[in-house]
Formats: sequence, C-alpha cells, structure tokens
Amino acid sequence: MRLGAFPLCILTAGCVSASDVQPIGYGLYIVTGSASGGLNAGKETIEATKEANAYCAKQSKQMVLKNLDKTGNAAVFGENVSLTFTCE
Repeated sequence: MRLGAFPLCILTAGCVSASDVQPIGYGLYIVTGSASGGLNAGKETIEATKEANAYCAKQSKQMVLKNLDKTGNAAVFGENVSLTFTCE
C-alpha cells in the first residue's frame, strides 16, 4: 500500500490503495487498485486511474485505457481492479 493512502484507511474504516505501474511489454502497462469497506466501493478504480494518469503525465503523454478488469465487493471481501493502458 502506498503511504499516501494510509490516512484514508484510518478515516473510512476501510482502505483504498493502488500499486505501482508495471510495464508488461509492447508499450502496455498495468496498475492494480483495491478497496475495502462499503463506503469505498468504486474508489479502487479512481486510485488506479490516478496512478496511471500520473505515470503518463511524467512522460508528457496521456493515459489511454486498453482494459479494465474488476472483481469483488468492497463491503464484503474487498474490490480489486486491474487497469491495462498505454501512454500516447
């Protein structure tokens, strides 16, 4: 979990985080997000998207989403998302 997400975990009785961006070849990258706690439903996608946008912005490019795979339920066992993207 990133250090920046720590205060969010304390305040919402759940947790929202995103992984670091990882290259997967052919100009594609992947980032994952996770959320737990009913009030955090859907926020894993926002966190992962922010991470992807920031990564591409460092290259003066824009993030182009190629695939989004979402599983789980934040209120029960947690929600996870994997974003596959390019920087163009």
